[in-house]
Amino acid sequence: MSLKKDAALVKKHSELTQTGVVKRVYNLQSKQLTKVFSEIFNVSQEEMLEDLEKGDIAETVRVYFESSKFLPPVKKSVLTLQEVDSFLEELEGQTTEEAQSSILKRAAQKSTGNDLKMIVRLIKGDLRINAGAKHIM
Repeated sequence: MSLKKDAALVKKHSELTQTGVVKRVYNLQSKQLTKVFSEIFNVSQEEMLEDLEKGDIAETVRVYFESSKFLPPVKKSVLTLQEVDSFLEELEGQTTEEAQSSILKRAAQKSTGNDLKMIVRLIKGDLRINAGAKHIM
């Protein structure tokens, strides 16, 4: 996503979550995300878990996605905010790994490494931008 798109997505998500309009539950923790994405990228889950020890699941997913030969990222961002929101809405409440994997794979197929990193951060509810909601709005 471009910086402008990132900022718009962050602002929209912040407005919705801060006002209580949207509180989505994705039923995905960091270790579950490594399992799902290791299968999508056809890489070792153990290696992803080792990288996760650095502390940032979104960055781990980005690194392994960008090095994936099985499902390489797109070169230029084509995702719209509406598509990202649609993926997240569809992911909300899914409890089976198969359903979650299918949705995340479709998102990855349209994503750059940074797109997917931001999607994972939205899933985790931690945008890591070091700013409170008041600074964003």
